Amino acid sequence: MAKKLVLIVGLFFIVLTSSSCYDLYTAYDEIYRESSGDEIEMREAMFAKILSALEERDTEGMEELFSIYAKTKTLYLEHGIERAMDFYEGQVISCEGGHSLFTAYHYGSVARIITAFYWVTTDKNTYRLAFVYCPRNDEERTMLGLYALQIADESFARQESFFRVNENSRPGVYIQRSSLTEEELKERERRFRSLR
Repeated sequence: MAKKLVLIVGLFFIVLTSSSCYDLYTAYDEIYRESSGDEIEMREAMFAKILSALEERDTEGMEELFSIYAKTKTLYLEHGIERAMDFYEGQVISCEGGHSLFTAYHYGSVARIITAFYWVTTDKNTYRLAFVYCPRNDEERTMLGLYALQIADESFARQESFFRVNENSRPGVYIQRSSLTEEELKERERRFRSLR
């Protein structure tokens, strides 16, 4: 009797496990096929919105791109966006970029995070622009949108120690340049002291 019970439970477990694995891999294959082209479109659409906001100095439009999560977890997001507007100069002459895609699966739920990076040449300067964007998160809807934005001037971005934002970065706006003015150094020191 105990052997039959163990056999029945074992068979039930095998059937249950194999069918759930099949569903998992089938869902994975469908999502992979779906994502093979559309993340490029999503990345390009977000990039166009970011560039448009920067060129038009649209701070409100830029803030709307950020996820609810990033808005609530980032100190001084508005200030970071204003700094980005002040730092970025000119109209785009050329741009070249790529991305990486991180996809997580959890009991049928899917989260996708796109980390994009571009070299942007304007009529005034060349920048390294990177951003982290979450177009899909079935469990955490507050994560949908822009998570982090990074703009660096070319000389800073070409340094060996340059670190590009990724899905593990803290949310916010990162401005990086090779040299800071006296006024910017004082402002940075003032903000650092106010956080203590």
